[in-house]
Amino acid sequence: MDEEPNTRLLIVGDGELRAQVEQQAVDLGIRSRCIFTGGVSDAVPYLLACDVFVLSSVIEGMANALLEALACGRPAVVTDAGGNGEVVQDGRTGYVVPRNDPTRLAEATLHLLRHPELASQMGKMAVEDMKERFSVSRMVKSVEALDAELLCEKGHTS
Repeated sequence: MDEEPNTRLLIVGDGELRAQVEQQAVDLGIRSRCIFTGGVSDAVPYLLACDVFVLSSVIEGMANALLEALACGRPAVVTDAGGNGEVVQDGRTGYVVPRNDPTRLAEATLHLLRHPELASQMGKMAVEDMKERFSVSRMVKSVEALDAELLCEKGHTS
């Protein structure tokens, strides 16, 4: 954070590691630049307040927070855990970095913070990508296609 002195970290959510993360912020001397919201029922206002969404998961499924961030037009820097790499199009809607590589995570985040026009463009692409790949109508079509395929495998025809 020394490299970008005006940067603030907005840490949304709660969990068993919160106290440890807050203590780490104190130990690193950056606690005054961190905002811990705790659990929230609606993350959208917080996502809209951010320039870049970062998800540093080591283990992940398909993170709703990531989908929400991209739908809000925020470029994402994520680890390659779980479905993150399937959701973020590396270099187009954000960056995918290896798990347990804080240096690469920081470099990718700093790159977007230092290039706001790139971050904005990636955010716009993220919104379009979410509409195209993850909209309700797209999901319904995918489920219908899967149902039809399974029925055909079972010998049923429509």
